[in-house]
Amino acid sequence: MIHFAWLLTVSALAMIGELMLGRMGVPAPLFLAVAFYFFAVYPVWRILLILSLLAVVLDLSFARGGSVTLLSLFAALYAMKIWTAHGDCRRMIMQAIPGACLGMLWGVALVIAERMFQQPLTWRTAGGAFLLVWQATFTGLVAMPLLVAFLDAAADRLGMPRYRTAGKISSRSR
Repeated sequence: MIHFAWLLTVSALAMIGELMLGRMGVPAPLFLAVAFYFFAVYPVWRILLILSLLAVVLDLSFARGGSVTLLSLFAALYAMKIWTAHGDCRRMIMQAIPGACLGMLWGVALVIAERMFQQPLTWRTAGGAFLLVWQATFTGLVAMPLLVAFLDAAADRLGMPRYRTAGKISSRSR
């Protein structure tokens, strides 16, 4: 039960942070970074439904035309499988790589979902689309190592599973 409360609290804070930054015009995939963290720490079958429902709530909060966060959530799951198998989960600075990849993927999905239906992608609107993807990539690059460091420190104090040991966990429980 405490793991469920930990998951909901951190996910809700990430959603609030994403909504606040989105209100200021900064595209930040904070929820995807937190979902990546939890996918690496807990077995996927336990948290996939909860995170999927929260992703739909986040998309509804932004009044998006498509379910960008929900589709990107499955890409984050696939990226986590690759990263825990072949990446470095122990060094926090290395977490910038999956953060940038998730940010870019989320930004491209957002451009496709929002720009394609509102206005066609022309040379005039391509600059705005490129800027949105670049900002999402940069915020993912910065946010992922910070979130992993913060959540690992909090999980260590609470006695929860940590991201630093995710490579060992992923091979036996998934």
